[in-house]
Amino acid sequence: MKMKFKGFEFPTNPAVIEVNSSSNISFSPMLSGKSVVKSTAINPTVITGSGVFYGERGEEYCLYLQHLLRKNCSGALMLPSAVGMEAYLTKFKYKKDTNKNQISYSFEFVENCGSKKETRKFCFTYARAGENAFDIANRCGVSVENIMENNEYSTPFSVREGDKVMLL
Repeated sequence: MKMKFKGFEFPTNPAVIEVNSSSNISFSPMLSGKSVVKSTAINPTVITGSGVFYGERGEEYCLYLQHLLRKNCSGALMLPSAVGMEAYLTKFKYKKDTNKNQISYSFEFVENCGSKKETRKFCFTYARAGENAFDIANRCGVSVENIMENNEYSTPFSVREGDKVMLL
């Protein structure tokens, strides 16, 4: 599966993707000399990475990603491992090597924690016998539009049993 952000699908997956998840904890000393440790917050997940665009369209890809960065709004980010989240593109940097007709790039995405309506433990499902996009949307708590946007179905009734249906 290729990495996607909003309407942009990377032509080839980045060579490096790093996912950084963290939380904040607090320590409260007790009279016994020990401490009570408590989680106080879950920080947004930060995804960084780098790769190379080859060929004539590389600069077009870079300009489009810069455009998405400047729009400053979150969107669906789908990683190659089928992990998905709502995220902001916060950094995008590229360098063109005209001798090799390639562009090296790096990026940073930050999870939009404010958009979470519920915690979803999966980003895809497999279509069951007789299901269509409406049935899957109802079962998984997503919109039919979301399923149609993130999959290559010509109609909501094109779903076949066993299809891996992307939900983000």
